[in-house]
Amino acid sequence: GLITTVLEMAFAGNCGLELALTGEAEAIPFLFNEELGLVLECRLDELDHVQEILAAAEVDNILLGNSTVKKQIRIQYNGDLVLDEDMRVLRSGMGGDQLSAGTPPDEPGLR
Repeated sequence: GLITTVLEMAFAGNCGLELALTGEAEAIPFLFNEELGLVLECRLDELDHVQEILAAAEVDNILLGNSTVKKQIRIQYNGDLVLDEDMRVLRSGMGGDQLSAGTPPDEPGLR
């Protein structure tokens, strides 16, 4: 799902995330949904160009947020803070079966 994808990107990049997501489903089903999609990171100064390329190819896109030097994962969903945790804590505690299986973890930081 989306949460697995963005967390794995943060773990690999050794960085934090600031995401502001919106949707109609409840937060947990939305974050762990396994619909087909692509998460693409680009530099902010290239965002308009990347969006133009995607639009020309008729690929819908939305801006999820940004990566940060601060190693904090902050995810808001419909304005509610659903995850606010140090990336290193998540990487050490969630790097195993739960993420790879795409199931919601029993992590206190996930609301």
